[in-house]
Amino acid sequence: MAILKPVFLIVYALVTQKNIDMPRAHRKILTIILFLAPISGMGIDIYAPSLPYLSSFFSISHLMAKNTISVYLFGLTIGQIFSGSLSGVFGRKPILIGGLILFILSSLSAAISTHISWLMLARFIQGLAVTASTVMMKALGTDSFTREEMKKISTYFVISCSLGDYHIPRVFTLWTYTTCHS
Repeated sequence: MAILKPVFLIVYALVTQKNIDMPRAHRKILTIILFLAPISGMGIDIYAPSLPYLSSFFSISHLMAKNTISVYLFGLTIGQIFSGSLSGVFGRKPILIGGLILFILSSLSAAISTHISWLMLARFIQGLAVTASTVMMKALGTDSFTREEMKKISTYFVISCSLGDYHIPRVFTLWTYTTCHS
């Protein structure tokens, strides 16, 4: 967790900057949005280093192992069609929380799967579930900020995604190395 500390500190520093002229409630929403931003990339960034090991673990071809990423992206595509509509019916908060819970459960299911079919299904559900965070992040931004404020804070979205894409794979590579080699 020490590796993630710089990410949290940078996001906190971005949100508490004095040059961002916005109410305290908007700062809280911005903080939530900045922590949601890198989640969609986690399904690939954490997963991609394990592709060579999947082939040997499941006794499958490298192409079949790569198809697990395609299945995730297909779920991500399909989920975006429904997440916006469902949030309009049920509200943003239940869809966001439900999607995050489903993402965690499908990630755990993928981690313990013993057959490639179960892994593919878990990856598809993971892709469906992660769209809740991406769609709700954009919807929260649109609902909470004016067009001018969105122009100012769009840089923070990019920084948050970049930091997440940079640090998250390192954390899980370190965790995998320490758990497998101890």
